[in-house]
Amino acid sequence: MNMSSKLTVHDMVPAPKAPRMRGTVMATLPSRGYFWILGEDGMKYFAHGAKIREGCRLYDIREGQKCIFTPVDSDPRGFAAIAIDLLDSVE
Repeated sequence: MNMSSKLTVHDMVPAPKAPRMRGTVMATLPSRGYFWILGEDGMKYFAHGAKIREGCRLYDIREGQKCIFTPVDSDPRGFAAIAIDLLDSVE
């Protein structure tokens, strides 16, 4: 592996015992495989469909849907969400 290669959202690992956070899906782009989450801290988090835990598909996500996720800040585009659990409620 080339050590100078950039990290991708698939390579991110949360800090040990990283806190989970609640959020709301604010925008989706299923054709590209990603969406954005507005965290309870007011920050926007990039989310890739591959980081959704079992039980939900990317095309089932709806804007306004509640979720719980682990925030990470090692993505070159800014903050990202991993280990995403989607909840049933929509605002």
